[in-house]
Amino acid sequence: MSAKARIDQFEGTEPVWPTAMRTRLRDGRLVGRPGAGVWLYRRVPMSAVQDAKTMSKMLAASEPLLSAYEAVSALTPIRGGNRRAMVKANYRNVHLLLVNVPTWFEPPREHPCAGDLRDDYGQDSVDRRVLLFGVRLRDQVVGKAGLRGAIDSVMETLMTGGTPIEDFDEDFARVDAALTRAGLLTASASDIRMANAWFNYGLASDPVMRPEVDSIAVFSRPAMARYARDHLADKPMADWPKMDGFHTLSMAAVQDVELDYSPSDSYRAQWATQLVDAGAAVISIRGMVEPARITRKEVEAQQKRYREDINERARNNKLDKDEQHQMLAELESINALYGTGKAPSTLVDASIVVGLGQAVEDMEDLLGPGSPIRLNPMTNRQPAALAETWPCSNVRANPHLLDLPTSTIAFSGVVALSKVGDEPKNGAALAGFTERDRQPAWFNPRAAYEADKSPTYLVAGASGSGKSLMMLHLADQFARADVPVVIVDPKLGSNHQDAVDNSGGQTISLDELLSADGVFDPLRFGMSPDTAVDLAASMLQQVNPWGDNRANFETPSNVALAYGVEHGATCTGQALQIALRDGVAPKEMVDSVISLAESNAQFRAMCGINPTSRALRLAHGITYIRVGNANLSLPEPGATNIGLTQRISINLVRLMVSGSAMALTGRHGVVMLDEAWVFLGAGNSELERLARVARSQSVSAMLFTQRVSDATVAGIDEHIAGGFILPLKRAEAIAACEILQLEPTPERIRRITAEATIGGVGDGELEPNWDSMRALYEPGTRQVIRGSVALYADIHGRVVPVEVKIGANFLSRASTNYEDVAARARQ
Repeated sequence: MSAKARIDQFEGTEPVWPTAMRTRLRDGRLVGRPGAGVWLYRRVPMSAVQDAKTMSKMLAASEPLLSAYEAVSALTPIRGGNRRAMVKANYRNVHLLLVNVPTWFEPPREHPCAGDLRDDYGQDSVDRRVLLFGVRLRDQVVGKAGLRGAIDSVMETLMTGGTPIEDFDEDFARVDAALTRAGLLTASASDIRMANAWFNYGLASDPVMRPEVDSIAVFSRPAMARYARDHLADKPMADWPKMDGFHTLSMAAVQDVELDYSPSDSYRAQWATQLVDAGAAVISIRGMVEPARITRKEVEAQQKRYREDINERARNNKLDKDEQHQMLAELESINALYGTGKAPSTLVDASIVVGLGQAVEDMEDLLGPGSPIRLNPMTNRQPAALAETWPCSNVRANPHLLDLPTSTIAFSGVVALSKVGDEPKNGAALAGFTERDRQPAWFNPRAAYEADKSPTYLVAGASGSGKSLMMLHLADQFARADVPVVIVDPKLGSNHQDAVDNSGGQTISLDELLSADGVFDPLRFGMSPDTAVDLAASMLQQVNPWGDNRANFETPSNVALAYGVEHGATCTGQALQIALRDGVAPKEMVDSVISLAESNAQFRAMCGINPTSRALRLAHGITYIRVGNANLSLPEPGATNIGLTQRISINLVRLMVSGSAMALTGRHGVVMLDEAWVFLGAGNSELERLARVARSQSVSAMLFTQRVSDATVAGIDEHIAGGFILPLKRAEAIAACEILQLEPTPERIRRITAEATIGGVGDGELEPNWDSMRALYEPGTRQVIRGSVALYADIHGRVVPVEVKIGANFLSRASTNYEDVAARARQ
């Protein structure tokens, strides 16, 4: 059919339909308008390709689509010979449809922080992407209903112009089973709506449209169409002002796909990804699936013709043509591949139509010189080209028909979608959006132990990488979702109280006696009395406030603590005082402990005196525990001569870990350990114990650190389920990749270690370095133009770059940048 005839078919005397689909049946079949037939569309699973964790995962992403083509190929009956001309009528018509349209971020309605997330990110654009694979079904007139049923079916066709849907049942069952075995999924009603109205962002499929020679204007709002008619009719669309409710599209055809022998994992082979990167909103690929053995016969026939031509030229003493020998060699190579039985099926008479999400005047420069495909504008065929992309459409507007191995399509990147993270449920926090495809990246701390994995996560980032800020932002979201959080901050002078207060949390300073009282007292951990007494006694023995008399008080301290607890004590100091009051404990032993608790805030945190101070276990929301100005005096690794102050610090670090976890046991809470290198040294045994038992305690632990190699030395790396890698120095970047089981390729290490700016030579101004993972600013200002990027390694084996997006309101009250801190102080 000529292009003119195809346009006439679309623009005939019959009413213009806004869709080729009449209805969607409950089982997934789509019934087309008269002449369009009945189709089965299934959804193709999508996963990361460019951001795949490994090469094998990159290639595996294409397997379901490749299997779907092979499944359809296997349904083709081959009778009457192995040549294309003889069996082509039996080939199946298929339609691969990739839809990629922007939409505003919308959190799940049931998410406890939906309102806050909508306020912060409701104007952030995300990609709505779906890939559908359709097969046109065949009716079976004669079958289970016998001759009478066949006659009734024919009569209904003659009277109504349509075939009874029952006639497609047998073929539907066969095709459905084949696609299910290939790994394809059921397409939702939302998926079909998006495919049916991709040109209008998945809204109504019958918007007002104004076709031009090489583009189409789409009016999502009728009021905007009226305005354009009344005020802009005489102006070229290129001169129209930017308006809500109006956008333009350009439809184009792929004329050639010249891959040569490009590896399937190369960007050149990923031509569909190149189209998406260039702004494609839709890629429609139609054709008929040819079994591989038929293609092999066609190749052999071409080989024979080339050999005969070469021999004929030789007999006539004519020089050989180099291109003939080259083509013959290529055909022999292809035939050898088909001879192995591993060759893919072929999509014959393939039509590739692309819809670009903007008006494009010059298709030549759209993809660049390295692209293997050539785009041609569908001049004066824009409406027909649009109609060809519709599900069930029988309109064909593309004059460029190709024969392509189905592997060329499967490995084109058409299945690519960079997504990472957990399901947005149970108080999951929004970590950011994937850098490539703008997909929400959720972090659910419960996901690991619900999947029977160790719920221990690593967040690695150098100073200034955005690591503490990310910690506070996640904690804020958890708290608003009623997930209890304990943040332990051992850094001298660090203070995030403003952010914690604004999140409704409480701050405990270990440099203040009253504030620190009993925060990590073992008697307040909520465990059994016997276990609590043993832990408190062990803490006293290890701190040893009695000096050379420690051995004399080992048994009396145990007896005194047990007696005090039995008589109602809720903290260590109170238990000893009760025992002293009742003559059960030596005065010298108790006085030494109480004197130290009244003079040392860090010891007071482990040995509470006031029974009315609030236990850590009773806290809701965020509990922020800061060392403040009381420096942790930790000894060097391997030191043997350890003084009292160092013994206090060591034991405090240990109890920070075990106490925080015990306080959250059974509450699905999160322990966040900032400057985790401190705990990886002094509290390593407790960290390893936490990593082992956190699953049964329903507690998640997050380790925030810039000294990543310490985790490897400490041996806790084997317990890490996932995490985030922010900008780091080279050695730490390599260590972080190894801990998260990510290959430290030169490209990854380059990005992790890259500086935020480039240029600045001579009088040149420093410019943002978009290859860097650090936050980028408008030159000469503090205006963020892109947040920090983190490699998010989730528990599902995916690692994808994510832009850490932090709402402006939270950022203003939580930033640890010097200028931001100073600005808050001036308020």
